[in-house]
Amino acid sequence: MDYVLSLSYGKDSLACLGAIEKLGWPLDRIVTVDLWATDTIPADLPPMVEFKEKADKIIKERWGISVEHVRGATYR
Repeated sequence: MDYVLSLSYGKDSLACLGAIEKLGWPLDRIVTVDLWATDTIPADLPPMVEFKEKADKIIKERWGISVEHVRGATYR
């Protein structure tokens, strides 16, 4: 069984990482869904895209887990 955190990059899901660490609970995977406005334009504004990239690096350094990005379908 894998222990998976669904990450939204909000304060609660980021705090959940710290709680998991503090409680000593297992964590195998971290996943998030990226939404796109078109095939080439993300639905997030540029500052949020930058924040997520920085957060991913910090998460990898601190927890040793790469965030898995699942791409949501675009609206057609």
